[in-house]
Amino acid sequence: MKKYFCIVLFLFYSLSQAQIKNNPYIGQWVATINNQTFQVKIYEEGAILKGDYQLYKIDKNGDRKTIYTSIN
Repeated sequence: MKKYFCIVLFLFYSLSQAQIKNNPYIGQWVATINNQTFQVKIYEEGAILKGDYQLYKIDKNGDRKTIYTSIN
């Protein structure tokens, strides 16, 4: 009986540790072509992945002008 209890305890422990691993989709991705930059941010709220994106360009003066965005 003690042997079965140890096996079950080990299985529960290993399954709980498997759920704690990092999500490879969470983070920020940036792609720049000439003076335009496309940026994607993916984050987790609870068990749901959410994200924002934006495209902006840098003008001659170094000012950032947003072309489109999902951020309010």
